[in-house]
Amino acid sequence: MQKKKPNMEEQSEEVQDILSHVPNWLIRWGVTVIFSILVLLFGMAWVIKYPDTLSGTATLSTQKASVRIVSKTSGELVKLNFTENELVNKGDQLAEITSTIGQKGILFLKNTVAHVDSLLLLGVPVYLKTPKNLILGEGQSEFHHLQELLSSYNRVQNQEAYNQELKRINDRINFNKQLLEITQLQVAITAQELSNKEYKYEGNKLLFKQGSMAKFEFLSMENDYLQKKKEYQNVRKNALQVQLGITDLEADLDLLMQEHQLQLMGVKQQIDQSLHNLNQLVDNWSRNYTLLAPIAGRVSYLSQLSQQEFISSGTALFSIIPENDSLVAHILVPVNGSGKLALGQKTRLRFNNYPDHEYGIVRGEVSNISLQPQGTMYRVDVLLDNGLITSYNKEIQFKPEMTGQAEITIDNIRLIDRIFNQLRAALAKN
Repeated sequence: MQKKKPNMEEQSEEVQDILSHVPNWLIRWGVTVIFSILVLLFGMAWVIKYPDTLSGTATLSTQKASVRIVSKTSGELVKLNFTENELVNKGDQLAEITSTIGQKGILFLKNTVAHVDSLLLLGVPVYLKTPKNLILGEGQSEFHHLQELLSSYNRVQNQEAYNQELKRINDRINFNKQLLEITQLQVAITAQELSNKEYKYEGNKLLFKQGSMAKFEFLSMENDYLQKKKEYQNVRKNALQVQLGITDLEADLDLLMQEHQLQLMGVKQQIDQSLHNLNQLVDNWSRNYTLLAPIAGRVSYLSQLSQQEFISSGTALFSIIPENDSLVAHILVPVNGSGKLALGQKTRLRFNNYPDHEYGIVRGEVSNISLQPQGTMYRVDVLLDNGLITSYNKEIQFKPEMTGQAEITIDNIRLIDRIFNQLRAALAKN
């Protein structure tokens, strides 16, 4: 026990030396600095917000969708009427594909149809000459058929026999009308004579009854009266027969004109059908051999095109981009994590054609979210706030169906919350 006692005293003295020794400034301030750093880190973790993003692939388009123009037939390009990025109006012809008829032939057929229509409305003869040095291709047979029909129409309209028969009946009607006037005058005269005879007869009849006139003389006067009455009936009968003759002639005239009109209508219906066929041929040619702009906008070539180049049916040649229309990015994002998607959320876009380290990013806002997913993806529409002006204040050129990557900021979470969330998730697993 006496041997261990000095050791305890020695240890006690060392402890007392340590406890009585005042720490130097580095140790004293080091604790303070470490504590301050911890407080600062916690403060920064509270203040700093780390955005929670949802990424997806983006395809750039206009709010009014651009329209692709596809060739409906195979052939060589005869014309290219507009260059890349040139403004076009609705209905402008962008290009023409070679055909058996050609644009000059189509224009001739269109003018022919309009010319024939206008003359038929006037009811005048129509004559068509075969064009020289002009190939009508598939429209040639229909044009010749129209020529034949118009010749028939002109013959029916100007039939000499019809015109002569028409004149003959009209002459007879006029003659009978004159005869009717004379006959009606005779009726009027005879009626007056009959009236006089009747008046005289009634007087004589009274005298006969009074015995002032002999029976033989009275009977003679009565016969004269009856004879005049018979004459009046015959004249009236003649007038009615003339009137009936006029009615029959007018009926013959109507029948002749109706038959002629039906004949004209029959030929005219065939002409109308032929004109319809030509119009249909022109329309089919326009649909199949010309490429027209369905909307106004700017032309974008979808491939390198040149005249005399062979084009296969179904090839997409042009795209018409609406002018001065808002740009929209269509983004496909995964279903996982999409619960926080909301309208108005900020979005950053990086396009493959324009590296973001050189051009910057384009900003936008979520304007629409599809109600149902397409498989495992939701479609989100993002409206670009400032067009295609990037964060580097550079304006990039719009290309139809331009693709890239998008990041939608779906939430801003404090850094400390994110750390605690990670710790909570780790503890929950254990």
